Amino acid sequence: MCNDLGIDQVELGNSFSTMMEWYEKGIIDEKFTDGVPMKWGNGEGMIELATKIASRKGCGNKLAEGPYRLGKELGKEALKCVYHQKGMCSTGFENRSAIGSMLSSALSPRGSHHLSGLPTTELLNSPSVAARLTGFKEAGDIRSYHPEAKARLVQFYENLFELPDSMGICKYPFGHFGFWHDRPKDIEKMWNYLTKALYYATGEKFTKNELMEIGERAYQIERAVIVLRGIRRKDDMPNWKCLNEECPGEHPLGPVPLPPIDQKKYEKKITGISKQTYHVLRTYDWPGNIRELQNVIERALISSRGETLKIDELDGGPIVSKPDVNPEESGPVKLEEVERAHILKILEQVNWRIHGENGAADILDINPSTLRSRMKKLDIRNKRSAAD
Repeated sequence: MCNDLGIDQVELGNSFSTMMEWYEKGIIDEKFTDGVPMKWGNGEGMIELATKIASRKGCGNKLAEGPYRLGKELGKEALKCVYHQKGMCSTGFENRSAIGSMLSSALSPRGSHHLSGLPTTELLNSPSVAARLTGFKEAGDIRSYHPEAKARLVQFYENLFELPDSMGICKYPFGHFGFWHDRPKDIEKMWNYLTKALYYATGEKFTKNELMEIGERAYQIERAVIVLRGIRRKDDMPNWKCLNEECPGEHPLGPVPLPPIDQKKYEKKITGISKQTYHVLRTYDWPGNIRELQNVIERALISSRGETLKIDELDGGPIVSKPDVNPEESGPVKLEEVERAHILKILEQVNWRIHGENGAADILDINPSTLRSRMKKLDIRNKRSAAD
C-alpha cells in the first residue's frame, strides 16, 4: 500500500505509533484525526489515514508533515514521544538494546536509519569479527559503553557503507546483512571480492586501506555539509525517549525491560589534561613515536574519570617526572597542546626536515601531507627559516 501511495513506510509507521502514544496520553483526540480513534492496534484507522496523508486531504494535510514536525507544533510533551534522530524517525531497530547501534543512529548525517554505518557485527552477535575490526573485545558486547571500541566499530561501518554508495551498488548484497559477518576470515574474503570486482570493472587497482580512505572522505564531507547547515553536538545525542524511558516488552537483544541509555557513559568527553600528565607526556622519550602517544592517550581516555585526562603510568611503570618539570602546577592543558609539543620536539630533532628517511613524517609514522596539515592547524612554524 505504501509503495502504491508513494509513501515511506518507515516514517508512516512511526507516525502511527507516535499518534497512538499521543492519543493514549491525551495529547490528541479523535477530532485531531477526523474522527479516527488512534488506539493501539487500530489497523483500519491506519489504512484510512494513510490514504488521507498521501492525498493531503483533511487531517492528512498536517499528518503528512511527519511526527517530528508535528510533535514540535504540538509542544514539548508531544515531541518527547517521537523516536527520531535529527528529525528522521528510526527504522525497525530498538537502539537502546545495542550501544553501538545507538551511536551510529545518533551520528548519522541523515538521521536515524540503518544505512549510514549500522554496526551489524554487534547486532548479529559476531564478537570475533567485531574484535578483529577494532582490536577490542568490548566492540561485540551490545551493552558495553567502551568508548574506543564502539567508536572504532561505528567508524568502520560508516566508512564501509560509503563504498556501495560511491559505486552505485546495493548495500544488502554488498554485505549489510550477509555472511561477511560470520567469521573474521569472511571479512577478508569480502575485500578480496570487492577489490577484484573494481579492477575488472574499471581497470583500477585499489587496496583495502585506499577504499576505506575514500569512504572516510565521503563521510566527512557529509558531516561537513550538515555542520554548515547548523547541526551541532547536541544533535548527535540520543533522543529523549532513549535517554529517559525504558523499553518494555519482548525484544531479541538486551535485558527486559531495556534501560534507557546511560548519558554519562555515552557522552564521556575530555576537555583538558592535568599539568602532571602534560609534563610527563612532554618529557617522555616516546620510543614508539606518535603511534605510542596515540595509544597512551586512547587508554587514558577510557580510564580517566571526569573531564580531565590523567595518566598514572607509562610503559608499565609509574610516572616519574624529569627534574626540570614542575608537576605541582594546577589547571588543565588542552590535548592539542600535547600534540603540538610532541610534533615540535621531533621537528627540532631533525632540523625541521619533513620528508625522507628519518625525517619528521617518517619518525612520526604519518604521511608528510598529513603532518603539514597538522602543523598548519596547530600553528607550528619554523621561526628560524622565517627570520632568514
